[in-house]
Amino acid sequence: MAAARNLEVTHHVNGNVVTIKEVIQDIDSNVKVTKELTSEVDRNIKAIKELSHDVNSNVITIKEIVHDVDSNLRVTKELTYKVGSDTKVIEAITRNINNNVTTTKYGTHYLVPYISSTY
Repeated sequence: MAAARNLEVTHHVNGNVVTIKEVIQDIDSNVKVTKELTSEVDRNIKAIKELSHDVNSNVITIKEIVHDVDSNLRVTKELTYKVGSDTKVIEAITRNINNNVTTTKYGTHYLVPYISSTY
């Protein structure tokens, strides 16, 4: 009876060993899947770093363009101010010409009767 009991326990132990082997194989499979996923995450992180670098380069380029636009805006403001000043000078000259024409017309108006009466 003891031998039968030992055989039963041994058979039970053998079943437990088989079960442990299956669990270990599942764990090994899970570790392999985890390694694959980790590798994917690592590749994604590298891709994100490259994209971030490209974005940083684009931001630097945009800053340079904005600086150029700002410089052009300053020059445009200066030119606009000069045009405004030139316009004021032209208005003053035009006003003087207009006054001269008016004065000439006024003088001619009074001069014509004088000339007609002397001939």
